[in-house]
Amino acid sequence: MNNVLFIYENEIPTVSITRNFWGNISKEYGILSKFIMLSDVQSSDIDWCDVLVMIRPNNVYAWRIAALSRKSGCFIITTCDDDLLHLPKTHPDLYWRRKGLIKALNNSNVFMTTSRHLMEQMLGYTIDKRGVYVDTVVKYGELLERDYETEKRDMVRFVYAAGGGQHEVLFEQIVLPALRKAAACYPGKFSLTFISVHPNCEGLEKSIPITYIEGMPLLEYRKFMDEQKFDVGIAPLEDSPFAKCKYFNKYLEYTLSGVVGVYSNVEPYTYVVTDGDNGYLADNNDISWEEKLKIAIEDSSLRIACARNAQKHVRDNFNEQVLMERLLSEVPELYKKTGERNPCRNFSHWRIYYRFLKCVEYIFKSFFYMKNEGMNSVVKRAVARLKRS
Repeated sequence: MNNVLFIYENEIPTVSITRNFWGNISKEYGILSKFIMLSDVQSSDIDWCDVLVMIRPNNVYAWRIAALSRKSGCFIITTCDDDLLHLPKTHPDLYWRRKGLIKALNNSNVFMTTSRHLMEQMLGYTIDKRGVYVDTVVKYGELLERDYETEKRDMVRFVYAAGGGQHEVLFEQIVLPALRKAAACYPGKFSLTFISVHPNCEGLEKSIPITYIEGMPLLEYRKFMDEQKFDVGIAPLEDSPFAKCKYFNKYLEYTLSGVVGVYSNVEPYTYVVTDGDNGYLADNNDISWEEKLKIAIEDSSLRIACARNAQKHVRDNFNEQVLMERLLSEVPELYKKTGERNPCRNFSHWRIYYRFLKCVEYIFKSFFYMKNEGMNSVVKRAVARLKRS
């Protein structure tokens, strides 16, 4: 049996999804997995594991742990689902984080990602120049079986679930003008629920009911989505090199709950969505979004057919057995011993340096967001962080 240790800096959906998968299926393949937050990792944890998986290790501390783990004979995998080396101008770009990620990759045997664009950019930094594509696993029973015929109602229920910041700006620029036009054509015919975002929809509430819901942990969010039985999910995404490196999480999230999505006609959604078959693809302009929104409102038969096709697509292509066997065939080190191990050197002194940099980072980010988005944004982000904590 191999021991696989996952280390991560923050409790984000990527970590929750990964833990949810490995915690249930890995034992069937002779693998024992454990997840530990970066700030809590000890050298004894490295001694315990045969394989170290670093989730988004873009910091100096993770790099040092990777270097010492490698010297002790540990097999190392780095996994990323965002282009953390080329952040857009709307994100604070910290030199030591980029350096930390590159150095972590330099000490990694394998790079694991969901994006072909990320693979092209980061594979060359690894020791063995080995890359593996992974997908989010959907377990049997996670797909909500809905009886759409008994749910028929006069009002179509839209939902938009996303993080704040740039997601709100993108929604206001692309989707909101189209929603205003749709609301003028179909007043009172559809509602809109926001989760974790609060864009400025001034005046729109006069035409349609609007509800704002606070963010919530992943499992609670999935339960909420299942209970609400929304009809249409909204998922705008900018067409940029950074966005192309993202994963189509929103497609899976909406499909799990039997919700058909209207997605931006850009990568990565074009990898999995066929317009009019398992969802709707809208070009990033208000004319195209208005057209797709109106189709979703008017044609309930097509809407239901797309939702069912999306669930079939996910059921056939994202089940855990298929994806796990593919992963193990490409990375047999996950279940096979790779050689002798040496005790890992103590690295607790680096934790002090890491905490110092975190304090510096909080100050830098506060000034960055205050300059670019105003004081309200700083307060809003601070409150959101406290809630997550």
